Amino acid sequence: MNTFPEALEAFRTAMSFRFFNWLTQNRDVFAFYKASKGFIWG
Repeated sequence: MNTFPEALEAFRTAMSFRFFNWLTQNRDVFAFYKASKGFIWG
């Protein structure tokens, strides 16, 4: 990584990957949170 945009893209990719892994393990927690905000998570 030589530029700030490259570093930012790497950070965003890592955060997306970590969130996806967390979501697959904690789908019920996420669904409960969304429901508490008035959203329906199928």
